[in-house]
Amino acid sequence: MSTPEGEDNDAWTISFRALSAFGPAVVCAMFEDANFTADDLRRQAPRELCSRGDTLLTRSARLGQLEAAAKLLDLGADLEWPTKETDLSPLQVACHCGHADIVTFFLRRGASIMRRNNRGLSAVSTAVHSADVRCLDILAKAGADLRTRGLSRGNTLAQSASSRGNLNALAYLASKGVNLFERDYRGSSSLDVAAKKRGDQNANNPTLDFLYEVLRVGGAAASVAWTRHQRRERRLPVVCLRALVVR
Repeated sequence: MSTPEGEDNDAWTISFRALSAFGPAVVCAMFEDANFTADDLRRQAPRELCSRGDTLLTRSARLGQLEAAAKLLDLGADLEWPTKETDLSPLQVACHCGHADIVTFFLRRGASIMRRNNRGLSAVSTAVHSADVRCLDILAKAGADLRTRGLSRGNTLAQSASSRGNLNALAYLASKGVNLFERDYRGSSSLDVAAKKRGDQNANNPTLDFLYEVLRVGGAAASVAWTRHQRRERRLPVVCLRALVVR
């Protein structure tokens, strides 16, 4: 049964809001009772409800609601139907938010790792936004290219990670032999991106420190740079980074 848009108390809007308020058993029961049509399952939230224009499925992915996502797919939701404002697929949303279990589930259900949104972002491009590198690792094992570039400027994953100060992602990319210092089509590298974040010259910039250290020492000793910027007291195993040094 189709639900009219624009009403605060329609079944779709109530279900959308319930994803943030209730556990999976309640939410799944609400989905079952709503008798959503294919159009309902593709419906995108208006700005006043969600600035990103989520569907029920992308909202489930954003909130880490695995059971809800599974129920929606069983009801016929489109695994590739994107958000309205950011044009991200459910897989891309899950990668962005670092929900590794949902990323694995979507891939098993056939989600595309090649799809790009209207800004040229792929799943692996959104995965570097998260400090949890499990999503990056899952995508890499599924065949995603860690050397992928943006379509317009040719920006690299290392640049994206540097812009967010994501040392976990930089360290992961390095461990897979990715050159952290490749330049985009405008000639900028991850060092340039990190330097722009410095602002106050006296402020600490762990990202820039890490990249400089990789350049300075190279080789297996580059892992020392990571140990100086540990997060949650986890150490990166020693890796060979000879390929990362610009020659």
